[in-house]
Amino acid sequence: LALMFLAGGAVAQFPMPDSGAVWLNTFYGVEPFPPPAVFTLLQAESYCVDGTDTLINAQTYVQLHYCSGDYKGAFREAEGRVWYLPAGGTQEVLLYHFAPLPGDTLLVYHETPLSGAGQLTQVVVSSVGMAPQWEGRQVVQLNEGGQWIEGIGAAWGLFSEPWMNVSNYLLRLECMSHLDSLRFPTPGPGGCDQAMAVAEPLPLAPGGSAANLHPNPTTGPVHLSSNVPLAYLLLTALDG
Repeated sequence: LALMFLAGGAVAQFPMPDSGAVWLNTFYGVEPFPPPAVFTLLQAESYCVDGTDTLINAQTYVQLHYCSGDYKGAFREAEGRVWYLPAGGTQEVLLYHFAPLPGDTLLVYHETPLSGAGQLTQVVVSSVGMAPQWEGRQVVQLNEGGQWIEGIGAAWGLFSEPWMNVSNYLLRLECMSHLDSLRFPTPGPGGCDQAMAVAEPLPLAPGGSAANLHPNPTTGPVHLSSNVPLAYLLLTALDG
């Protein structure tokens, strides 16, 4: 019981940053045929926090802006939950919960790519654990496929849909940095570029593809090798 209490009510060790942070969300169209698949950047949006607070409904929020300057919304964190109030809205919505228990059902906010329309979706927590590759942050895995990383957000983008995508597009958190240090996809020195040009190809590791499958084709086991850490893997068979 004590362990369950700690898992469900722990104070965040890596809170969402309130200043000096950048998130770069990207949305790619995917043409899987003929192989290899072609990824085309259709949308790239960067969000920044600069330490500006705001008081809404007697609650203190951190302002979130597009890095180009326009106001996006505001968020606050309490007991591992990240509450978000979109620009022009009056009711806060749950964006993330970094201290749930496996099996918990949550009603969370996300936005549709391209249109940016917000909606609420019910999700179920699959597992909760620590991730050494992200500095020991708490990681929440959802039954629907989404992955939330404490103090960073969703691996598919700050406001990404929480379910596994089976259509011809790809969402990803291209980069997240805080105080001139990269936090995602791999912790290290440096900050995120705040802009990407639409129609850019999907960035790959220096010297070639990030990942390789072999043997291909095969009727037996297939092996995956990568020269960079992978946050996700999209594998398309010949039948789509």
